[in-house]
Amino acid sequence: MRLPINAARFLPALLCWVFLTAGAALAQSPGAGFDSLTPHLPASGQDETWRFVNTGDSFEIENIGDPGAIRYYFVAPAPGTEGRRRIEAGVSIHPESKGAAGLLYGLNATRDLYHLVTLDAQGVLTIYRRDSSGFRALSQQSSDAFSADGVNHLVLEEEGDTVAVSLNGTKMGAVGGDRFGFGGTGLGAVGDVRALFTFFSDGS
Repeated sequence: MRLPINAARFLPALLCWVFLTAGAALAQSPGAGFDSLTPHLPASGQDETWRFVNTGDSFEIENIGDPGAIRYYFVAPAPGTEGRRRIEAGVSIHPESKGAAGLLYGLNATRDLYHLVTLDAQGVLTIYRRDSSGFRALSQQSSDAFSADGVNHLVLEEEGDTVAVSLNGTKMGAVGGDRFGFGGTGLGAVGDVRALFTFFSDGS
């Protein structure tokens, strides 16, 4: 997503994003930092598709070249933790974004199966699955718990092969089955999105 040439038209949205970026350090509670994911996040810069701003305290990702692209960063599960982890992140979505961003979950060893649990600028929470059938949305829902002008606390809690999802302390439901309860976790972005992450934890 490229910023519009006529920036004055979008001044309220841009000012809102400046406020979010400046206030990110204050909004990191209940977590801070990126734990074991830290060495896997790129430094500030860009490639043909994505732009990154990595301050160490926050990580911003923006799609600048391909509205259909997906990008994720992950860590392998710590031994003995699968099926009982709490995976969480703080994420803000730029108001002009058309894509989404959030948590990567359940990445298998061959990297051909994973889920993304994301938020978009309208507060829609979507669970995507990537498998041999392609990439598709499994479910979508919206909630008044979403904060359009703040950092959202997105949490996945495992209980065996069931994963409960919550947003800012509000339960959003659960998913389960033989494709849950294991795998790598991390952060991900889908499509034409600009997102700011303030922390990540996989419970290890």
